[in-house]
Amino acid sequence: MKMTPLASVILSIALAGPVSADITSDMSKGELSVIQVFQNAQAEGMSISAIVAEMVAAAPAQSSAIVASALVLAPGMLDQIIGSAIGAGADPLAVVTSALVAGDGVDADLVIAAAVKAAPDSQSEIVAAAVSVLPSTAAGPAAITAATATRV
Repeated sequence: MKMTPLASVILSIALAGPVSADITSDMSKGELSVIQVFQNAQAEGMSISAIVAEMVAAAPAQSSAIVASALVLAPGMLDQIIGSAIGAGADPLAVVTSALVAGDGVDADLVIAAAVKAAPDSQSEIVAAAVSVLPSTAAGPAAITAATATRV
């Protein structure tokens, strides 16, 4: 049976259906980079917070790479990224460390505040993690004073 052009167009539209990001599938295949998974999910209209939360839930061992990649793609959403990652089960200390390294120590006070907001019971450990990593960033030891003086 030969299809008419109109039937072919209607069939292709019907088969396409709604498209949604399948982060769990993308992460488990291992064929895509973390950045590519982010970009696919963003193209589907997902919020950065939802993407981070779903990626961390799908691949908790990659939470540091997920946080660092998210901060590169959406640096103005630091609070949401850190909060979503910790809320999805990522270790707050790993999140702080990866965020500070990804940002080269810039906005250390904001990183610490966002992490403490998401994990208030870990405040001392979060500050200690920041103090240990900041000297190795471009912000250097001077960032420690600013970061630790910040009220959270």
